[in-house]
Amino acid sequence: MFKNFSLVVLFTALILVFSCQNKSRQVKANSSEQQNYEQSLRTIYYSLPSPVEIADLVQRYDFKLNTKLLNSLNNAQNYETVTAQAINLGIYSADFSYLVLFKQKPLIEPYYKVINNLAQRLDLLNAIGDSLITEIKDNLDNPGQLEGLFSDVLFKTNAYLQDANRQDEATLIILGGWVETMYLTLSLIKNTPFDSSNYSQIYTLIADQKLIISNLQNLIQTSTLKDKRKYLRQLRKINKILSRMRQTYTIKIYDKIADTTIVATKVKYVFTQEDFTDLSKTVSNLRQKYINLH
Repeated sequence: MFKNFSLVVLFTALILVFSCQNKSRQVKANSSEQQNYEQSLRTIYYSLPSPVEIADLVQRYDFKLNTKLLNSLNNAQNYETVTAQAINLGIYSADFSYLVLFKQKPLIEPYYKVINNLAQRLDLLNAIGDSLITEIKDNLDNPGQLEGLFSDVLFKTNAYLQDANRQDEATLIILGGWVETMYLTLSLIKNTPFDSSNYSQIYTLIADQKLIISNLQNLIQTSTLKDKRKYLRQLRKINKILSRMRQTYTIKIYDKIADTTIVATKVKYVFTQEDFTDLSKTVSNLRQKYINLH
């Protein structure tokens, strides 16, 4: 449903805003690995749509959120390891973003409390300053103002985690949130008739997640996660399906003015019900593994 479903990165930052107290410190290290990490994170973030664009898509296609799709609040008490807490912090962040997007006010506060609790258990309450927290709280009903504020939150939070040598946790939060966002979106469109003409925009946005996966893989590859091969293998399964939807090939174009031949990449989108069913099942199975972590 989103332009590039990494909106979760933006809302992952939001989960920290409500409780954080101190300003983050600047990133000190400048190794090539950290530079690659930062570049991947920025590429993901700048692929995001604006909150206004997201709201427009929801209204245009009249999507309705089924709250039964969300990770149960009762599961939060089961997350004991740092890995489970970080991944599910991302998952609950995506759930929270949907609740805000669909204006599900009765559930916003309970999900905020769970998110706040997980952030506290992960010792993530010192990343953002009070003034920025106040600004975001005051603009939750003003999507046009949120984009710049969330950008500040994202990069301040990332700087804080990097300065504390905790990039692995940030990566897991982003991974969990991305998977949940994909899961929720695929679940929403599953209730609509397959129609590659009327819903081509949404299908294209899903297929374009192939670009985001590449950057997620870079984040994981540059991490020190002991299970990085497992996470990369999981993403490859999803990427294999997306590659059937978003096919690329090269063409040669002769530039008369420059008297040279240019090699360009062309994209061809191919949408079938079978591929979307396969993608939905694969993402759902992975998401189930993540919410059942302990």
